[in-house]
Amino acid sequence: MNAITEAKVRTFLQNWLHYRPVQCNTIVRVIRDLARPAGHEIDDRFAGAGLGAGPERAVASTLIDKAIGGGGCSTADYEIRMHCEKWLRENFNY
Repeated sequence: MNAITEAKVRTFLQNWLHYRPVQCNTIVRVIRDLARPAGHEIDDRFAGAGLGAGPERAVASTLIDKAIGGGGCSTADYEIRMHCEKWLRENFNY
């Protein structure tokens, strides 16, 4: 686990998508659960995995890449927002 990268992802979600901290924790937990079967953690290696990890994991990978200040990516911002909303609908506990 790379705590610095996770903190950057949380900050990115709060500033860019305007999620509450509790929602950010849920999204980070989902990303962590997506990264583990691909053999990664939330770090710069998973940020570069892209489509090599799978379609839903590519969105998580792109989100991490944007959070750590990475370059361009092939996933649209709209798709990232829609997946975050889906993850929150499926996993968020009030």
